[in-house]
Amino acid sequence: MPVNNIHGRDREMTAHPGKDRRRSTAGRWAGLRRTAAMGAAALTAAAAVVLAAGSPASAALNNYTFAGLADWDHDGHIDIVARDAVGDLYIYPGDSQRAFSSQPPTPIGTAWNGYTFAGIADGNQDGNQDIVTTDPAGALWLYPGQSTRAPSALHPSPIGDGWNCYTFTGVTDHGCTFVGVTDWDGDGYPDIIARDTDGNLWGYWGDSTGSYDSSRQGLIGNGWNGYTFAGIADVNRDNRPDIVAMGADGVLWLYSGQNIRGPGGLSGAPISDGWNGYTFAGVTDWDTDGYQDVIARETTGDLWAYWGDSTGTYNIFQRTRVGSCW
Repeated sequence: MPVNNIHGRDREMTAHPGKDRRRSTAGRWAGLRRTAAMGAAALTAAAAVVLAAGSPASAALNNYTFAGLADWDHDGHIDIVARDAVGDLYIYPGDSQRAFSSQPPTPIGTAWNGYTFAGIADGNQDGNQDIVTTDPAGALWLYPGQSTRAPSALHPSPIGDGWNCYTFTGVTDHGCTFVGVTDWDGDGYPDIIARDTDGNLWGYWGDSTGSYDSSRQGLIGNGWNGYTFAGIADVNRDNRPDIVAMGADGVLWLYSGQNIRGPGGLSGAPISDGWNGYTFAGVTDWDTDGYQDVIARETTGDLWAYWGDSTGTYNIFQRTRVGSCW
């Protein structure tokens, strides 16, 4: 696992999305343990490459992969967690302003190349935000946060197996896509929302065990091929998470959730157009005004916030640059 922790003992994994949905055993984990210690010297070196302007440094544009948006350091402001081209993981601290953040990015981990992010949520119910991710072998992991701007001292935990379809190494794309991690069904536990290669949208239901079992998998909808997911958030302010997604024509859509496990409840409405060419970091209330904002990267490497309001739509021309060199 990336970061400065060593895997614990082998455990049997209990989730297998996909058509056969078979459970796998812990034997496939032999040889996957590794450690990526980050000492004070490594932290100093990583910090040296950070731009003073408050955005990550990069030799080329669009080299950052977004893990998600969340209040990672528990200071009341939404932050961006992202991986750079060499595999270092950063927190880009927000300060709830409609401008560049005054807080510099901070490295929180190393050796993250080859991992595919499902999203950020409090997966272990300890009050801290965690990262849910797959490794190159298709195993699902929980990287526990500690609400700090430093690498976590806690051990990553294996929480599922057989997620190979959702693993993207930069060479192989199996066609499955994570939408996000959120409490979709309203039971108090974060769920994984994902699309398979046939365009079906699935919910993998979380529970008190903190793992994801194939018996707790439910179809939410179908016909989702061709969509690029911007994020999951309560855009229409009904206390239920909604999906924001872009069609192949660049139109942004809002699909309203209903806190149910199963098909139905997802009524779509167009909310904006002209979004072709953007890479989405997520949907969140970046400026803490009570409305969900879209955070997206332009091909120039600039990071923009598109502000939500009471209309539930997004004007592509009403935006503020919140970062550069992304």
